[in-house]
Amino acid sequence: LSNEIAKNSILIDYIRELKSRDYLIGLLSNVATPWITETFLSPEEQEIFDAMIFSYEVGMTKPDPRIFMLVCERLRVGPHEAVMIDDIESYCEAAKAEGLKAITYQDFSQLKQDLELLLSHE
Repeated sequence: LSNEIAKNSILIDYIRELKSRDYLIGLLSNVATPWITETFLSPEEQEIFDAMIFSYEVGMTKPDPRIFMLVCERLRVGPHEAVMIDDIESYCEAAKAEGLKAITYQDFSQLKQDLELLLSHE
């Protein structure tokens, strides 16, 4: 499986940049196995994240409202301080229903433009 999914190194570099700007970074995945931590992300890449929540560990999946609250709790932020980024629109809508801001990922340049605009209004 790992050979079939290419790592988005531009996105990882941008996440590193956001972290250097003192933003808290969470990873929330509906993954059913420890594949992300065992195979996909290097230990160095995993260190970028202040919280990593995997469905197989917590027994719930996006768009369950509880999973959005859990990531906010682990990051120690209120929903109004959090931005959910996902390529699945319905997950973003579910996050918005819980008070988070959300951006539907289409491509890197769109994400960066939308996120920087949102962050500039904080």
